[in-house]
Amino acid sequence: MMLDKLNPNQTKHILQVAIGIFAVFLLYTLRIFIDAFLGAVIIYVLFRPMMRHLSVKRKWKRGLSAVVVILSTLFIVIIPTVLIITYVVPKLINIVSDSAMITNVVNMADAKIRLLTGKQLFSSENIQTLSQKATVILTDLLGTTFNVLGDIVIMYFLLFYLLVNTGKVEDTFEDYVPFSHENILRFSRELQGMTYSNALGAPMIAVVQGIVAVIGFWIFGINEPLFWGIMCGLCSFIPAVGSAIIWAPAAIILIAEGNTWHGVGLLIFALAFIVVVENVLRISLQKRIANVHPIITILGFIIGIQLFGLSGIIFGPLLLSWFLLLLEIYRDEFFGSPVRKRHK
Repeated sequence: MMLDKLNPNQTKHILQVAIGIFAVFLLYTLRIFIDAFLGAVIIYVLFRPMMRHLSVKRKWKRGLSAVVVILSTLFIVIIPTVLIITYVVPKLINIVSDSAMITNVVNMADAKIRLLTGKQLFSSENIQTLSQKATVILTDLLGTTFNVLGDIVIMYFLLFYLLVNTGKVEDTFEDYVPFSHENILRFSRELQGMTYSNALGAPMIAVVQGIVAVIGFWIFGINEPLFWGIMCGLCSFIPAVGSAIIWAPAAIILIAEGNTWHGVGLLIFALAFIVVVENVLRISLQKRIANVHPIITILGFIIGIQLFGLSGIIFGPLLLSWFLLLLEIYRDEFFGSPVRKRHK
């Protein structure tokens, strides 16, 4: 055998390459189930304390405990998410399909801007093109939303297996991962913190921002304040710009329509409450759970949208955080923790 002629290090490297190739092949084969698997892992991490409370402290059977946890996730996570998406997407399609309304609103805003700056930002052709592209994107998104239902079924099948094997899953992971016990415990703690930060912290900020935005839009006379408040909450997931994508144009449109005080009032309200609430909540959550760097959030958002579509808003930053954590633990496990030279 050729392997008999190799030294142990060469054999080890060949086996590592073979395992890596086989892992990539398996991931490629199962790629259509990645969304479901990630969703199951995230919910398992979030609701594992509840599962342990029911099965260990209350002595419930694991199957019954898993069913209770799954029903809880349906009412807390899945049903509200599906209702919001089915409420928002059709309305967005109607809005972007009404090119005449969009043209009138943008032309009024453009006229104000041209009056103040002397520059024209929009043309009728650009508005029409953007409207058509937005309609196609939103229609595809609605179709994707219904396809997600199939992923949810698979996700819950995997989640049930993870829940009834709580504890065994961690032991199996430790048996197969080539890290020390201390690094595995560290990975578990940091993974939990990052999962809470991305999958719990961001939605909490979105909900609070949405509620505050609904109040502001209602006070300053925006039509359908509930819808636009929900849009503010959803856009808060977008790094850097966040909910300003909604409230800033809304204020500009109010000013363009002649409701100057309402527009200025909405801007002041947004800066004083929507933005401040977001920052205060984010700082508070970062003190309690993992502090995820904004660059990771931005890059993860871009990667996630490209790979997973809408669900990539959560999965992208989370996957990137997990990957960097694995790299850090791999470095510490096999190469130690060298002191880095700092730039002066």
